[in-house]
Amino acid sequence: MAGNTQETYSTTIFDDVFRTMLERMPSLFIPLINEVFGTGYPLDAETIQLKNEHVTGSSKRITDSYMEVSSIGIEDGRYHIECQSSPDGNIIVRMVEYDFFIALENHSAKGGILEMEFPKSCVLYLRHNASTREKESLRIKFPDGQDVLYTVPIIRVQEYGMEEIFRKKLFVLLPYYIMRYEKMFQEIDGDKDKTDRMLREYAQILDRLDEFLAREHLYSIYSYLLDYISQIAGYMLRNTEYLKERVGDFMGGKILTTRTDEILNKGMEQGRNIEKSDTVLRLHKQNLPISIIAAGVGMDEDAVRKIIGK
Repeated sequence: MAGNTQETYSTTIFDDVFRTMLERMPSLFIPLINEVFGTGYPLDAETIQLKNEHVTGSSKRITDSYMEVSSIGIEDGRYHIECQSSPDGNIIVRMVEYDFFIALENHSAKGGILEMEFPKSCVLYLRHNASTREKESLRIKFPDGQDVLYTVPIIRVQEYGMEEIFRKKLFVLLPYYIMRYEKMFQEIDGDKDKTDRMLREYAQILDRLDEFLAREHLYSIYSYLLDYISQIAGYMLRNTEYLKERVGDFMGGKILTTRTDEILNKGMEQGRNIEKSDTVLRLHKQNLPISIIAAGVGMDEDAVRKIIGK
């Protein structure tokens, strides 16, 4: 994208953006977990990113996401979410393998019997077709006759339109929103009217997103999401000309005028003029992530956590 995304794109950009969102904005995954598993966690539920690299013997598996969510009055849960660009006939085999490793590493003894608990898991398909199911299942038959059906729900991302995304706060899906236009890129490219219509939809999305996050004092999330939306759009539009330029100019302009920059600049100025601990607490009350607070006041994240904890 113009002024923001390089011309050379990683073939793993979908996974890279997904994992980076989890690292920087774990709260965005809470509405997704609520949608898939019927939980009712609030946006400020506590999230802990758990180990996502699992090694057994000579085998190593790295999951896209593995996190624990907890909130008062709601049962704690551990959740494993994989992001796939397209339907994959072998995903259910990989999922049971990932979940087995996770469960094996967290086994415990209860009543003299070792117990393994699988995480709650799901798969996001960024693309899907008519044959893509709502869930994938694998039947496990044990030698003693036990028969267990392992099932993983599927989220078909392109089925979620703008209204549903905002109603359910599924903002984590917005970077992939442009993929719903993928089959029409060549038709839209070079057509000013069709390009304008697409950009008007994006303008509406970003205005609504800005309004919601400002109301919730989640300014930094807006900046991050703009960047990820731009990265994915740049990759998806790499083979177009007019469309790529128009979208790049539009997204580049939005990125340059985010509220987050203003907030961070204020935080940095405050950090120079008053005690850093006061600045940390003030920014924390605005629900800024620890990584952003640390950058704003020039401290490491552990030091920021200690101030907040006190």
